[in-house]
Amino acid sequence: MAALAVINRPDMYYHHSVDQNPDSGRLHCHAQYELYYFISGEGEYYIEGSRIMLEPHTLVLLRPAAFHFFHLTGNSPYERCALHFNGEGLPEDDWQLFTDLTSQKSIQADHLTVIPLGDWPDMQQLFSKMNQIYQLPTDELRMISRSILLEMLARLVSYFRRWQQDPLPPQPVKRTLTSEVTDYLNAHLPESVSLDELAAKFFVSKYHLCRTFKRSTGATVLEYLTQKRVLLARSLLEQGLLPKHAAIQCGFTDYSSFYRAFKKYVGLSPRQYEQKLISHEMEPFRH
Repeated sequence: MAALAVINRPDMYYHHSVDQNPDSGRLHCHAQYELYYFISGEGEYYIEGSRIMLEPHTLVLLRPAAFHFFHLTGNSPYERCALHFNGEGLPEDDWQLFTDLTSQKSIQADHLTVIPLGDWPDMQQLFSKMNQIYQLPTDELRMISRSILLEMLARLVSYFRRWQQDPLPPQPVKRTLTSEVTDYLNAHLPESVSLDELAAKFFVSKYHLCRTFKRSTGATVLEYLTQKRVLLARSLLEQGLLPKHAAIQCGFTDYSSFYRAFKKYVGLSPRQYEQKLISHEMEPFRH
């Protein structure tokens, strides 16, 4: 992957990249929102088990903790921009407006919103501005990048409000068995869920369920469930909950399994992560 521009700060991570000889990506997710600008390439985008056939110059807004990956179907260069953000440093009222609006069921579908950018040059120009500022001094970069992000969010708020008044055509999202299973798992994260129960609920064999889920997400049901529980635990720790209580609320049956999973997917032990939060020493976004 050739990165044409990179901004890696505690409040955001941005990259503009192109792969001349692309390969399928790996399943991953983020604890932040992501604006993914698909510029060119041939492939299918899988998000929480749903499949999207993206046209060039399409914007996808991903909600936090949405698992996704790009599956290559051709040999064309794969170019995209991705902006990850968490609202840190933005005006509280503005951030609340954005998160309240984007959480509405009329706007989001399967943890995402798909927006064609062909007729929206203003948003394309904002991504171009990100590409132009990445080499600025740190203090200037902080101020200008936040300003660009805030303008992006303002334009999205305006877009979604128009959408509510005059609904757009359905989004190009294909629901699958995996989509239904991931919805169920997300709604029952703290509970004990077995493959037998899932297979019975969705009227399929365990073999078909496991094979289909793995093909659509790149992970087993257990891997998916564990990562989602870790993300939930991470959020609870950020809200001040003690690690042992977070483990229970996220569905881990014992602290040792919680500790191993947290260390694997976060890179720190629960206690180390808690101490980082207390000391305000959190590092830039991990990728």
